[in-house]
Amino acid sequence: MIDLGEMRAALADAEYKPGWSLWVWEPDPIQGPYLTVETTVANAYRPDETVALHIHSPVPPMVTRAAFLTWVLWRLRMVAIHEAMEWFRVDGKPWFDPHDPPDHPDH
Repeated sequence: MIDLGEMRAALADAEYKPGWSLWVWEPDPIQGPYLTVETTVANAYRPDETVALHIHSPVPPMVTRAAFLTWVLWRLRMVAIHEAMEWFRVDGKPWFDPHDPPDHPDH
């Protein structure tokens, strides 16, 4: 298993979009490390505003640096999918709003 220091070193060698910050930290050694992704994006619900994203994800146990970096890329892809779901609209409304999915009790 790679440790927190190795995860930090791997992220130090990685790059993502300008204005996006990625880091790992361990608030509690029993729970293990977390990946934090922070950035500011246009607000899909109020496009004249921005919204700060602070995404904290528990890191699953990682055996290698490559596995960790692959997982980080997967996590960034999930963030991008979430944003796409907010922004893709039909008749002015999100086609599939991730904050109000079709199986939500209010539908």
